[in-house]
Amino acid sequence: NDDIRVVKEQLEKTDQNNIVIVGHLPHLSRLADALLGGGRAADLVCFRPGGIVCLVRAEGRWQIAWAIVPEILA
Repeated sequence: NDDIRVVKEQLEKTDQNNIVIVGHLPHLSRLADALLGGGRAADLVCFRPGGIVCLVRAEGRWQIAWAIVPEILA
């Protein structure tokens, strides 16, 4: 339940192209919502334990590039 603002601000300032963030819910879900432009309870990404979601930033805007649910990996 940590505040997402610190990570969100760092991601928006960086010029790095490839960053991996590993974490737990609900932090990752709230961070993805904030980056994608949703509110605190938007639930734009339905994170599943063990799942992976790839976000990309294009022209200053974050988008979902792809996602993998745990069942695909098993």
